[in-house]
Amino acid sequence: MNINNLVSGKTRILGVIGNPIEHTISPFLQNTILEQTGVDAVYMPFRVEGSDLEYAVKGLKALNCIGFNVTVPYKKEIMKFIDDNSKEALLMGAVNTVKNICGRLYGYNTDAEGFSRSFKEETGEGFKNKKVAVIGAGGAARAIAVKVAIEGAAVVSIINRTASRASEIADVINNNIAGTAIPFSMEDTAAREAFSGSDIIINTTSAGMKPDIDSVPVDESYTFSP
Repeated sequence: MNINNLVSGKTRILGVIGNPIEHTISPFLQNTILEQTGVDAVYMPFRVEGSDLEYAVKGLKALNCIGFNVTVPYKKEIMKFIDDNSKEALLMGAVNTVKNICGRLYGYNTDAEGFSRSFKEETGEGFKNKKVAVIGAGGAARAIAVKVAIEGAAVVSIINRTASRASEIADVINNNIAGTAIPFSMEDTAAREAFSGSDIIINTTSAGMKPDIDSVPVDESYTFSP
């Protein structure tokens, strides 16, 4: 394909910031969509060192970049360099999408929205009035726990090896969103009861991912009867 047919003096910039970034397939996906929809823009991967993150954001802004995505390890750190972060992003403590509107950068979190939509498409159900157990207390757990609470879950049980991490997420929900969030240590008997009494269980840990696809985040003392 001739690059001269793709890039002109009017071509705008989009991209993704991260480190490492070489593994990402986002440029292939996004550039395919841009070409098919006739948008005069290119989507580029940007490998940025942590010490250069602020300069990278300022540079993309100065270049009048339409917007950019943010991947690990900068979803939290980048928030302090964004002009306005959405309410959901602030509650979730992470930004993965930045939009440049008239020279002002707006940060959003679309990870949890993507999870919510795919869950509903696969199951035909939502989270309203449901008892939801979230396993783990990392960045993904916080985003998903906040999202299901916003969407009306009756109870969000956050079960983690370290109770203090679970408590941090529960505090965010209880102090800002209607509904109830309860933190549990994975060793507590009460955690097992919350687990077995939940309508929906969401695993946000690395258990079950390749290459350990047969691993599970809880032991055999945890039971669930859907």
